Amino acid sequence: MRLVFVNYCHPATPHICGVRVSHFASAMAARGHQVVLITRDLDGQPSAPPPADLAARLAGHDWAQPFHLAVAPKPSALFDRLQAGSLPGGLRQLAILGAYLGAGGIFADWRAACRPYAKALAVAFRPQLAWGTFGNTDSWAVARDMAGAAQAPWVGDIKDYWRMFIPAPLRRVLAWRFRDAAHLTLLAGTHVDEARPYFPHAATVIYSGMPELFLEPAAPPAAAPFTLVLSGSLYDQPVLEDFLGTLAAWGQGRGARLIYAGADYARMARTCEAMEVGRHWQMDIHPYLPLEDLRALQLAASANAYMRSARCFHHKVIELLSMRRPVISFPGEGAEAQAIAEATGGTLLSCWDGAQLRAALDRLAAGEDFSAATAEGLARYTWAAQAETLEACFAGVLS
Repeated sequence: MRLVFVNYCHPATPHICGVRVSHFASAMAARGHQVVLITRDLDGQPSAPPPADLAARLAGHDWAQPFHLAVAPKPSALFDRLQAGSLPGGLRQLAILGAYLGAGGIFADWRAACRPYAKALAVAFRPQLAWGTFGNTDSWAVARDMAGAAQAPWVGDIKDYWRMFIPAPLRRVLAWRFRDAAHLTLLAGTHVDEARPYFPHAATVIYSGMPELFLEPAAPPAAAPFTLVLSGSLYDQPVLEDFLGTLAAWGQGRGARLIYAGADYARMARTCEAMEVGRHWQMDIHPYLPLEDLRALQLAASANAYMRSARCFHHKVIELLSMRRPVISFPGEGAEAQAIAEATGGTLLSCWDGAQLRAALDRLAAGEDFSAATAEGLARYTWAAQAETLEACFAGVLS
């Protein structure tokens, strides 16, 4: 298949938003498909060639890898301030409303810059299907533009809850605007339930995956010191303070080590300092790390943890289970994540409050033997395995 994948976030963005679509683009290329990946540009990374040069670039491309079009937004002082959140409160709300209703989204400057590539791709690449992820409505709009120019179908992907990112008065009208999607893919089963009031489309769950390298067994961690690795977004501040307060009290006199890695590293540092967590734990705080560096920390952990938000499904649980260490979620997880843990053979300790967190830490520190995920249980959650499901989905749309 000749496919166009669209995501606003550049693959090298130091944030989880750049991961899903770029990894599936590579996985589909590995399955023999030709994939053009469209994202916005990123400082220090190559930008897209002019549309007039696209045919020659495509003709010389090695399709073992996706062809990446990193498109710079059209200059716009208004959209720059809107996206940066620097407009005054009342004006910002009006600007958001106007951007959605008038321009189609708050990244319309990027969509406008992408539009000239639609005709160029239709002529030089002849895409058979476009796939765009939400994230934001502009990724969907760009995917639809690319598909429309080629008279091909487009498929919408939902990796974030619609109701969490779209203002309430606009949810149904914007969903109606995208009613022409041929199919929907969604990050998790919970996303299907959440999307159903807005999108009646046929839907397929496509989990974000993990590298096949993660199927290899992991060596046991060092016996001491007890090491807890927390990674990912931190979400609600009161919940984070409950978590860290419990850790501070539990860690007294233990010489344990707490490591954090993620985009919220500055907030983690401020909160730990304010709560004096470092008095009772050896502390290491890192920014968002490349996956191989993060994995090295997680493999050396006694346990891995993440802050759970009810506003999304955390595909991180799959990666963490693959480390063959017990996984702590705080607060506790939902039924879908628990079912995945059971299917992989791993251990997910859902801690709904500080008391349950203390009990879990006591069990871990005592050396209790917890079950670890198996390669067989994890195999269906690799990028390659999930790409096979995505391929079947696209084939069904095109049949």
